[in-house]
Amino acid sequence: ISTIPPFDITVREGYGLNAGSISGIEMFNSFSVSEKEMQAYAENMHNQLFDTEEGRKLPDEIKNDIREKLLPYYVRGSKIAKYNQKIYRYAGLFVYTFSALAVASVAIGTLVHGLSIYAFTLELVLLLSILFIVFFAHRKHTHKNWIENRFLTERIRSAVFFAACGVEASPIEVPPFMGIAHSPDDWMVKAFNEIWNRLPQMKGCHGESCKPLIEFIRKIWVQDQIKYHVFKSERSRGISHYLERGGIIIFVLAVVAALSHVILSSLGHHLNVKWIEHGLTFAALVLPAVGAAIGGIRTHREYTRIERRSGNMIN
Repeated sequence: ISTIPPFDITVREGYGLNAGSISGIEMFNSFSVSEKEMQAYAENMHNQLFDTEEGRKLPDEIKNDIREKLLPYYVRGSKIAKYNQKIYRYAGLFVYTFSALAVASVAIGTLVHGLSIYAFTLELVLLLSILFIVFFAHRKHTHKNWIENRFLTERIRSAVFFAACGVEASPIEVPPFMGIAHSPDDWMVKAFNEIWNRLPQMKGCHGESCKPLIEFIRKIWVQDQIKYHVFKSERSRGISHYLERGGIIIFVLAVVAALSHVILSSLGHHLNVKWIEHGLTFAALVLPAVGAAIGGIRTHREYTRIERRSGNMIN
């Protein structure tokens, strides 16, 4: 846009902002975060970084620049990522849970004719709820927004340590098959460059002035990330293990129910055990659906992949 009257607008192909990036930047800028919440979050992170033995040795000028020009954007990106992550994960949890409940409703409606109208109505409500949840999560682009904002947030987190050491942040190189931030037109790359360029020029460090910075990086960044990934790996492994064991138990119970059903059917003309037969039929119908729901939740939450990724980060 020309700054000289009549302020003509000229479009040059291959220059400027890709139109596909506008929605991402608009979402980042317009996400609602109260000033009080922003300040509290930024202050807490500032204390974690610099209210330490290593952090106190850094110049106040650098810490003030980080506090004012990096942390607010870190807070915004982190809040957006957590918001979309919560929607995405709860959407998956409800969809798989409601699917199993819908099967249970059909089983009840089929086996207990007096409750059929209520059971089938519940099934309809559950299926419509699943449809709404899937549509809502897809419309909100929750997974995409979560991953993109987490990428930007972690890029800003790294920039905090670059700025503290007076080191310029080089352009990030990500293989195209990663599917994110491999193009200079990606909005996260544009946003980060804009944020970083607001900082004063980095001067680096020389000689003895590097020693406190080395300790700061080693303790506050590297060791802290190792502790985080140890916790993340162990937690993911534990949850994945319990879900896997729960799925196996459900499968075994389904097999037992099916086997008992076969045995009971062969003895049915000798025994009047209609209520037991209905119970076994209900179990045979519902238990596989519950097992599938548990497996779906385990896959959706990606516990195995997270455990492996955090383990690689530790090593």
